[in-house]
Amino acid sequence: MACGVGRFELIYQRLFNFWLVLFATVAGLKLYGNLMESRPLPTVAAGGISLSTPSQQWSSSSPSSLRGLSITPQQPQWLREISPREEERLISLLNRLSKQELMEVRGIGQVLAERIIAARRARDGFKRLAELMEVEGIGEKRARAIVSWMTERLNR
Repeated sequence: MACGVGRFELIYQRLFNFWLVLFATVAGLKLYGNLMESRPLPTVAAGGISLSTPSQQWSSSSPSSLRGLSITPQQPQWLREISPREEERLISLLNRLSKQELMEVRGIGQVLAERIIAARRARDGFKRLAELMEVEGIGEKRARAIVSWMTERLNR
């Protein structure tokens, strides 16, 4: 070896550097986590960002909750204006609609109707109308179209 460093010394030095970096990273993350425990953390929501403490955010029963970050979509204004009784009727109808009936709604094709039905099965039925907007491909505009179509159908 020309530079005087043996093969084993080089391997030892690289392993030592690797473990040193790994230890420093883990120690840094643990320190950062301990610091963050005492501070309010942001909650990302559809309507904006709010601050809350980790104890308020953590809920083992909620599948969308993660330690330090909870994503809770806020309902749009038009959805909040629907009375609880009316929402109950609409949810009941939404949980009964077939693929063909869903495809009658303007903007809902076969793929989107199948996604709605798959989401309905996965949740064991929708519990709130806002859950409809969690289906891929359904935003506020489409959800509003579906809700107004269902309202018309209920009022026939």
